[in-house]
Amino acid sequence: MDILAMHAEGRPDAPAVIDDRPGEEPRILTYKELNETANRVANSLIALGVQLGDKVITVGENAVEHFICTGAVSKMAGTSVPMNYRLKAKEMGYQIDNSDCVAIFVGPGQVDAVEKARNDTPNLRHAIAWGTDTVPEGWLRLSDLIEQGAPTQPHIPEGATGGLMLYTAGTTGNPKGAHRRAGISGSTGSTGGSFFGITPGTPHLAAGPLYHSAPYAFASAGIALGGGVVVMRRFDPEDSLRLIDKHKAAWTFMAPTLLARIANLPEDVKKRYDVSAMTSIVCAAAPCPFELKRKILDLFGPSLWEFYGASETGMNTLMSPEEHLKKPGACGKVIEGQDIKIIDDEGNECPPGMPGEIYIKAAGMIDEYYKNEEATKEAWRGDYFTVGDVGYFDEDGYLYISDRKKDMIISGGVNIYCAEIESAIHAHPKVWDVAVIGIPNEEFGEQVHAIVQPKPGEMLTEGEIIAWVSENIADYKKPRSVEFREDFPRDDAGKIRKRELREPFWADRTTRV
Repeated sequence: MDILAMHAEGRPDAPAVIDDRPGEEPRILTYKELNETANRVANSLIALGVQLGDKVITVGENAVEHFICTGAVSKMAGTSVPMNYRLKAKEMGYQIDNSDCVAIFVGPGQVDAVEKARNDTPNLRHAIAWGTDTVPEGWLRLSDLIEQGAPTQPHIPEGATGGLMLYTAGTTGNPKGAHRRAGISGSTGSTGGSFFGITPGTPHLAAGPLYHSAPYAFASAGIALGGGVVVMRRFDPEDSLRLIDKHKAAWTFMAPTLLARIANLPEDVKKRYDVSAMTSIVCAAAPCPFELKRKILDLFGPSLWEFYGASETGMNTLMSPEEHLKKPGACGKVIEGQDIKIIDDEGNECPPGMPGEIYIKAAGMIDEYYKNEEATKEAWRGDYFTVGDVGYFDEDGYLYISDRKKDMIISGGVNIYCAEIESAIHAHPKVWDVAVIGIPNEEFGEQVHAIVQPKPGEMLTEGEIIAWVSENIADYKKPRSVEFREDFPRDDAGKIRKRELREPFWADRTTRV
């Protein structure tokens, strides 16, 4: 089913995407305009030789163009690959090359980085820019694809469906492509509108970056459910209240860090805006402190929903607004039709109250980590998949997250793998060894902390390490703090005992995440 075409026929003049930035004239695309524009771009992609299943990246700050580009890729049954616009050129080059993408849509702030990366991306045939008149030699402009493409539905095989690949950070230093393949399907799929008390036809506020799996999925659902999307270029807490008030946005997804920024606004600022239209706030991506939940419930009323899930597995548990006060710290019960097992180190299923690794069986899980057979094999246990989180069920069937098995930090809802930062620091000529860990941070949940052992006779400063990392790794992944040691605690095999390093920072807390 082509959702855009359906809404273009049934509600042609209803807003599909609203980009309303302070001090600027709002940009609005109706469903008819979005459908026709996506058709034009899809037909232009086909004319350029992009085929069913081909990978097409979209990279840029949140904008109307995201929905045009990803809509076009879906219409011609390609595979959308959202990419983090905050990455440096080297990081972008890896994902462009690893994904085998043949075309890339690029926002104005990312043109230079993508151009630097092009020499290392032999499969990339078409770089397409939006929002800028000046492009490097050999590039195309999105405006030209829109002008040249036919506004009619593209011709693709009956039942063809688009794919999706989202890059997650990697335990070995390189990100992994969580890949759901494009193909032929007789199913029309589901928009998920029955969850979270969402009323179809009501506007969605897209507050988080669209390269993340949950903001991307919920914004897509906002389009599919007919209410359209109010898209924020970058999150600002007061502006989110303005947009809720002005456009009567009724539901949103926000990671706990964004909710905390709203909750911590001065009371007089919060009282300026009517937020009564906001009836469903979905929270996930990182543990949400109970006191923050209480503040959001006080501000918005019984509107806060929570789930546990991952890019690889989708949404797996659900917690309604009424359950937060009853079960503080929980992240919900398993969604009907899915299954979660808690498995100990010997492969046995854990009883209630006993922590173990979380394994999930659900519809819509990824097919593979793209071109990474080893990681794919490690994640599966029969029909069940794990992302390395550790948790337990209570006697009533509520899931609690207590730790993570993988060497990963979640800061502001963003996954950061320690190996990537350690690899960068190891390359410093004065560094002998390094361990990167996550330590508590009240705003972001965790922050990146580097513990560095200099080479004998060498002197290093915190500023030197942070500046070195920043040269090749996105700023959000760089250490926020650095300490120096003469040696590390190690096991018999010489491996650094990271749990021992983390313990003093988490000693007074009930969980280690």
